[in-house]
Amino acid sequence: MTIRNTWLALGILAAAALSGSAQAIGLRLPAQQFNLIYNGMGGAVGADGTFFNAASYNPALLSQAPFGVEAFSLGLNISNDTFGVIDYVQNINFQADTAFKNLSEGLFTNNSAEITDGLSSIQDVVNHLADKAVQAGAGLNVAVKVTPNLGIQIYNSTHGLLELQQGTLTQILDSIPLPYNSSTSGAEVNSAVAVLRNDLQAGIDATLTSAQQSSVSGDIAALKNGTEDLPTFVAHVKVAVPTVDEDAFKRELIDKLINDLAILSTLVYSDTVFMGSYSFDPWKDLPLTAGMNLKIVNRHIAYAAISTSENSGVLNNLGDDIKQSTTRWGADFGFLYKVKEIQTDFGLSLLDLFHAGASLNASSGSQLAGVVTDPAPTIVRLGASWHMVPDLRVNLDIDDIFGDTSFYDGSHSFGRFKFGAGYKALGFLTLRAGFGNDHLAGGIGVLAGFFGLDYTYAADDLSQSFNHYAQMRLVF
Repeated sequence: MTIRNTWLALGILAAAALSGSAQAIGLRLPAQQFNLIYNGMGGAVGADGTFFNAASYNPALLSQAPFGVEAFSLGLNISNDTFGVIDYVQNINFQADTAFKNLSEGLFTNNSAEITDGLSSIQDVVNHLADKAVQAGAGLNVAVKVTPNLGIQIYNSTHGLLELQQGTLTQILDSIPLPYNSSTSGAEVNSAVAVLRNDLQAGIDATLTSAQQSSVSGDIAALKNGTEDLPTFVAHVKVAVPTVDEDAFKRELIDKLINDLAILSTLVYSDTVFMGSYSFDPWKDLPLTAGMNLKIVNRHIAYAAISTSENSGVLNNLGDDIKQSTTRWGADFGFLYKVKEIQTDFGLSLLDLFHAGASLNASSGSQLAGVVTDPAPTIVRLGASWHMVPDLRVNLDIDDIFGDTSFYDGSHSFGRFKFGAGYKALGFLTLRAGFGNDHLAGGIGVLAGFFGLDYTYAADDLSQSFNHYAQMRLVF
């Protein structure tokens, strides 16, 4: 199991910020509205103006949007990983010190079964908890088409994500095949146990002086060899060094082990966008429509990588960051060209062609210090929407054509292609399916009178994990 590319990038970002680099780093999260039609069609909507608020993806689509008001649109989502993680955590029985004892004692006594038990317990936790995106989000959108050429939107997208990333040590242990075979994996296990012993020694050094360690040297050796468990070791130390706080000492040792096992990453952001859209026909003899958006983006954001159970400083900075906000402006431009002979529309959008970036005034201890939290990269998208068959639309988008500015760092070129289809049946039911960012997506929508309800199952662009999305719409 590997760490997802997005979170690896965030980890590098945080490390660079902590290193005190003066160069501003961009955190690539677009201020994009919460829209299930977009999600359910694989993100392929650049030339599809059949839903009201499409102007945020291509402002020229305002001319095709139904005339009226989408007075209220509320969306909620929760990651599919969340259910499995909650179920597992309710019944978890993992202890880092016990797993270490099995590994160390197994090596000390050449007991393959005991080594296998230690590895199995770690791999079980990794498989159920590591790299799982526990996340939830909500979005609210109000859109009004004031005239055939002028529209106004106000929307918010709020998202929170937790992910337990594998530490270097965990990746080594997780790669060892089970059952354990000393002839093929002995070197890896020996190396891993050496790291664990160093972690324990670091915890001991942080608590006991050299003279105090000399008085319990036999217990220290036994702990590292796995012949003495952690509670027994701490109890023996307490007898030799009465001033030691048993609970604090044990927590210090476990925290040092956990540092190499996993890191908990948390990201929270909330974007509020005020946007005006205008569309017009530049040449009456051509089936071409042009449009533009002017928008103001306000963002609250916080990110932290928490490596142990004692991280009050990191948590305080996380809270301080989310209380602040950034505000920037941006201008989008778009074009739509209709070819009636083949019932196909072609769209071109240039999002944030002109814009201002924004950064939090984060403290030096924050992991967002020096990070451009809303860099507003210019994203160029080409799209096509084919609707030769009544009630069926088939869409294709090519996203971020000229740069690695959105979610495609290190991705193959095909990852920029998005495919989507929507079919309206029985006059009120819409079936959707799509493919984008290497993931399938699908959904269903119902629109009866002014009330609409949509459901989508699709991968989140940020974490690449599948989410359940639900959205209610009131359209007049």
